[in-house]
Amino acid sequence: MVARKLAGWLLGLWAVALVYSPANAAIVTLWNEATQGDLSSTIGTPTVFSTPLVPNEYRVSGSTINSPLDRDFWTITVAPGNVLSSVILRSYSSPDTAGGSFFAVFQGTLTAIPPNTAAGQAQLMGGTLVGITAGRAQGDNVLDDLGLSTVAPSAQKFTPPLPAGTAYTFWSQENAFSQSYTYEFVVTAVPEPSTAMLTSLGLAALSFGRRRRNND
Repeated sequence: MVARKLAGWLLGLWAVALVYSPANAAIVTLWNEATQGDLSSTIGTPTVFSTPLVPNEYRVSGSTINSPLDRDFWTITVAPGNVLSSVILRSYSSPDTAGGSFFAVFQGTLTAIPPNTAAGQAQLMGGTLVGITAGRAQGDNVLDDLGLSTVAPSAQKFTPPLPAGTAYTFWSQENAFSQSYTYEFVVTAVPEPSTAMLTSLGLAALSFGRRRRNND
Protein backbone atom coordinates (compact mmCIF):
# COMPACT_ATOMS: atom_id res chain seq x y z
CA MET A 1 0.00 0.00 0.00
CA VAL A 2 2.78 2.42 0.90
CA ALA A 3 4.61 1.57 -2.33
CA ARG A 4 1.49 2.25 -4.39
CA LYS A 5 0.93 5.62 -2.71
CA LEU A 6 4.57 6.58 -3.25
CA ALA A 7 4.37 5.61 -6.91
CA GLY A 8 1.20 7.63 -7.36
CA TRP A 9 2.69 10.67 -5.64
CA LEU A 10 5.89 10.60 -7.72
CA LEU A 11 4.11 10.05 -11.00
CA GLY A 12 1.70 12.83 -10.06
CA LEU A 13 4.59 15.25 -9.61
CA TRP A 14 5.97 14.19 -12.98
CA ALA A 15 2.60 14.80 -14.64
CA VAL A 16 2.31 18.25 -13.07
CA ALA A 17 5.78 19.12 -14.35
CA LEU A 18 4.68 18.19 -17.86
CA VAL A 19 1.46 20.19 -17.65
CA TYR A 20 3.28 23.35 -16.63
CA SER A 21 6.17 22.80 -19.04
CA PRO A 22 6.95 25.66 -21.47
CA ALA A 23 6.28 23.10 -24.23
CA ASN A 24 2.57 23.58 -23.57
CA ALA A 25 2.67 27.25 -24.52
CA ALA A 26 0.82 28.55 -27.58
CA ILE A 27 2.16 27.56 -31.00
CA VAL A 28 4.47 30.23 -32.43
CA THR A 29 4.33 31.27 -36.08
CA LEU A 30 7.91 31.95 -37.12
CA TRP A 31 6.92 32.88 -40.65
CA ASN A 32 3.86 32.92 -42.87
CA GLU A 33 4.49 33.98 -46.44
CA ALA A 34 0.84 34.92 -46.87
CA THR A 35 1.26 37.79 -44.42
CA GLN A 36 5.01 38.35 -44.12
CA GLY A 37 6.25 38.03 -47.69
CA ASP A 38 8.56 35.52 -49.29
CA LEU A 39 11.14 33.52 -47.44
CA SER A 40 14.62 33.78 -48.91
CA SER A 41 15.10 31.92 -52.19
CA THR A 42 18.90 32.19 -52.03
CA ILE A 43 20.74 29.29 -50.46
CA GLY A 44 23.64 31.46 -49.28
CA THR A 45 21.40 33.96 -47.49
CA PRO A 46 18.47 32.11 -45.91
CA THR A 47 15.84 33.79 -43.79
CA VAL A 48 17.35 33.56 -40.31
CA PHE A 49 15.35 33.23 -37.11
CA SER A 50 18.06 34.35 -34.76
CA THR A 51 16.30 33.79 -31.43
CA PRO A 52 17.13 30.26 -30.24
CA LEU A 53 14.07 28.07 -29.98
CA VAL A 54 12.99 26.94 -26.52
CA PRO A 55 10.53 24.10 -25.81
CA ASN A 56 7.44 24.79 -27.87
CA GLU A 57 5.96 24.27 -31.33
CA TYR A 58 6.94 26.62 -34.18
CA ARG A 59 5.41 26.89 -37.63
CA VAL A 60 6.79 28.01 -40.97
CA SER A 61 4.29 28.36 -43.82
CA GLY A 62 5.13 29.11 -47.43
CA SER A 63 4.74 28.19 -51.06
CA THR A 64 7.01 27.65 -54.04
CA ILE A 65 6.60 27.34 -57.81
CA ASN A 66 8.64 25.51 -60.41
CA SER A 67 8.81 28.20 -63.11
CA PRO A 68 10.53 30.47 -62.56
CA LEU A 69 12.08 28.15 -59.99
CA ASP A 70 11.38 29.33 -56.46
CA ARG A 71 13.02 27.82 -53.39
CA ASP A 72 12.56 28.58 -49.71
CA PHE A 73 15.44 28.60 -47.22
CA TRP A 74 15.26 29.36 -43.52
CA THR A 75 17.56 28.87 -40.54
CA ILE A 76 16.74 28.02 -36.95
CA THR A 77 18.85 27.37 -33.86
CA VAL A 78 17.90 25.29 -30.84
CA ALA A 79 18.48 26.79 -27.41
CA PRO A 80 20.97 25.00 -25.12
CA GLY A 81 19.50 22.17 -23.09
CA ASN A 82 16.93 21.34 -25.76
CA VAL A 83 16.55 19.26 -28.92
CA LEU A 84 14.60 19.46 -32.14
CA SER A 85 12.54 16.33 -31.60
CA SER A 86 10.28 16.36 -34.65
CA VAL A 87 9.34 18.25 -37.81
CA ILE A 88 5.71 17.70 -38.71
CA LEU A 89 4.34 18.40 -42.17
CA ARG A 90 1.28 20.09 -40.74
CA SER A 91 -0.29 21.00 -44.10
CA TYR A 92 0.60 20.33 -47.74
CA SER A 93 -0.99 21.02 -51.11
CA SER A 94 0.37 20.39 -54.60
CA PRO A 95 -0.84 19.10 -57.99
CA ASP A 96 2.00 16.59 -57.73
CA THR A 97 0.53 13.12 -57.27
CA ALA A 98 3.66 11.11 -58.00
CA GLY A 99 6.86 12.07 -56.22
CA GLY A 100 6.28 14.88 -53.76
CA SER A 101 8.26 17.99 -52.89
CA PHE A 102 11.91 18.20 -51.97
CA PHE A 103 12.80 18.96 -48.35
CA ALA A 104 16.33 19.02 -46.97
CA VAL A 105 18.41 20.22 -44.03
CA PHE A 106 22.02 21.25 -43.69
CA GLN A 107 24.17 22.94 -41.08
CA GLY A 108 24.94 26.63 -41.34
CA THR A 109 24.69 28.04 -44.83
CA LEU A 110 25.91 26.95 -48.27
CA THR A 111 27.17 29.29 -50.95
CA ALA A 112 25.96 27.24 -53.92
CA ILE A 113 23.25 24.74 -54.77
CA PRO A 114 24.68 21.28 -54.14
CA PRO A 115 24.97 19.57 -57.54
CA ASN A 116 23.43 16.18 -58.18
CA THR A 117 26.62 14.40 -57.25
CA ALA A 118 27.89 12.51 -54.23
CA ALA A 119 30.20 15.43 -53.39
CA GLY A 120 27.31 17.89 -53.56
CA GLN A 121 24.98 15.74 -51.52
CA ALA A 122 27.67 15.34 -48.88
CA GLN A 123 27.08 18.98 -47.93
CA LEU A 124 23.57 18.07 -46.78
CA MET A 125 22.63 16.44 -43.52
CA GLY A 126 19.73 14.78 -45.31
CA GLY A 127 16.95 15.18 -47.84
CA THR A 128 13.65 13.53 -48.71
CA LEU A 129 10.43 13.95 -50.71
CA VAL A 130 7.34 14.91 -48.73
CA GLY A 131 3.62 15.17 -49.31
CA ILE A 132 2.72 11.92 -51.08
CA THR A 133 4.24 8.81 -49.53
CA ALA A 134 2.82 7.38 -46.30
CA GLY A 135 5.06 8.40 -43.41
CA ARG A 136 6.06 11.57 -45.23
CA ALA A 137 2.60 12.95 -45.95
CA GLN A 138 0.49 15.65 -44.32
CA GLY A 139 0.40 15.15 -40.57
CA ASP A 140 3.55 13.01 -40.44
CA ASN A 141 6.81 13.66 -38.64
CA VAL A 142 9.37 13.87 -41.45
CA LEU A 143 12.49 14.46 -39.35
CA ASP A 144 13.34 10.76 -39.31
CA ASP A 145 12.98 10.63 -43.11
CA LEU A 146 15.34 13.59 -43.42
CA GLY A 147 17.81 11.63 -41.31
CA LEU A 148 17.52 8.58 -43.57
CA SER A 149 18.07 10.89 -46.58
CA THR A 150 16.03 8.89 -49.06
CA VAL A 151 16.71 11.20 -52.03
CA ALA A 152 20.28 12.22 -51.16
CA PRO A 153 22.01 8.91 -50.40
CA SER A 154 25.47 10.51 -50.11
CA ALA A 155 24.34 13.02 -47.48
CA GLN A 156 25.70 12.84 -43.95
CA LYS A 157 22.50 11.31 -42.48
CA PHE A 158 21.56 11.52 -38.80
CA THR A 159 19.37 10.01 -36.11
CA PRO A 160 16.83 12.36 -34.50
CA PRO A 161 16.55 14.34 -32.34
CA LEU A 162 18.81 17.15 -33.51
CA PRO A 163 20.78 18.70 -30.64
CA ALA A 164 21.39 22.33 -29.75
CA GLY A 165 24.63 24.09 -30.55
CA THR A 166 24.37 24.64 -34.29
CA ALA A 167 22.27 26.42 -36.89
CA TYR A 168 20.03 24.23 -39.05
CA THR A 169 18.97 25.49 -42.46
CA PHE A 170 15.91 23.95 -44.09
CA TRP A 171 15.28 23.90 -47.84
CA SER A 172 11.90 23.41 -49.49
CA GLN A 173 11.14 23.34 -53.22
CA GLU A 174 9.01 21.73 -55.91
CA ASN A 175 10.69 20.94 -59.22
CA ALA A 176 7.70 20.13 -61.43
CA PHE A 177 4.70 21.81 -59.81
CA SER A 178 3.71 24.42 -57.25
CA GLN A 179 3.30 23.62 -53.57
CA SER A 180 2.11 25.18 -50.34
CA TYR A 181 3.19 23.86 -46.97
CA THR A 182 3.32 24.35 -43.24
CA TYR A 183 6.09 22.73 -41.22
CA GLU A 184 5.83 22.50 -37.46
CA PHE A 185 9.11 22.33 -35.55
CA VAL A 186 8.78 20.73 -32.13
CA VAL A 187 11.49 21.61 -29.61
CA THR A 188 11.63 19.71 -26.34
CA ALA A 189 13.83 19.93 -23.29
CA VAL A 190 16.48 17.35 -22.58
CA PRO A 191 15.09 15.57 -19.47
CA GLU A 192 16.65 16.94 -16.30
CA PRO A 193 18.10 14.37 -13.89
CA SER A 194 15.48 15.29 -11.31
CA THR A 195 12.63 14.62 -13.74
CA ALA A 196 14.17 11.38 -14.92
CA MET A 197 14.77 10.37 -11.29
CA LEU A 198 11.16 11.03 -10.31
CA THR A 199 9.93 8.98 -13.24
CA SER A 200 12.31 6.10 -12.48
CA LEU A 201 11.47 6.10 -8.78
CA GLY A 202 7.76 6.17 -9.46
CA LEU A 203 7.93 3.28 -11.92
CA ALA A 204 10.21 1.31 -9.61
CA ALA A 205 7.87 1.81 -6.65
CA LEU A 206 4.88 0.81 -8.75
CA SER A 207 6.68 -2.33 -9.93
CA PHE A 208 7.68 -3.16 -6.35
CA GLY A 209 4.10 -2.81 -5.19
CA ARG A 210 2.90 -5.14 -7.94
CA ARG A 211 5.50 -7.76 -7.04
CA ARG A 212 4.42 -7.62 -3.37
CA ARG A 213 0.79 -8.15 -4.28
CA ASN A 214 1.69 -11.09 -6.47
CA ASN A 215 3.70 -12.67 -3.65
CA ASP A 216 0.99 -12.18 -1.02
